[in-house]
Amino acid sequence: MMDSPTCSNWPDSGAGGMAELAGKFHISKPQYGLCKVGSMETGGPRIAMISWVGQNVEEYRRTECASHIPAIKNFFKEAHVFIGAEKVEDVTEERIRAELSKVQAQAPTQWVRRSSRSTDKEELVGTNYRKTNAAMEMRLINRDSFWARAEREEEERKEEERRRTT
Repeated sequence: MMDSPTCSNWPDSGAGGMAELAGKFHISKPQYGLCKVGSMETGGPRIAMISWVGQNVEEYRRTECASHIPAIKNFFKEAHVFIGAEKVEDVTEERIRAELSKVQAQAPTQWVRRSSRSTDKEELVGTNYRKTNAAMEMRLINRDSFWARAEREEEERKEEERRRTT
């Protein structure tokens, strides 16, 4: 059996529960809210992150907010579920519990606090970086400038020789 949720829409305390949270969201603003739902079945409280983009939010702002979702998810690593909402009917205890149940069904093992570094699978990232050897670089630069200078001197010598013969 689940306890009643404690919710927060900064800077509120969340003492009014889900109804208070839903009432705090503004129809013309993008906002975020956190909701903690306790459960005896799952062994502790679960946290839901609500991404609210009201129905009157302009389209460009909606798109901008949608692009922020990965960063928000990364920042709030302890949230068990992320829910998008645009009207008050989307922010209900039933919906939050349903979303949490879906997530729990997908991962039936014990809930563990996610660390900042994923230990599941680390991927190697390739690079084109090459350590710079300053002495070698200077030799290459000096060599190039030496040959450029030698070519110029050779051209000047040939020009001088042409002037003498004419």
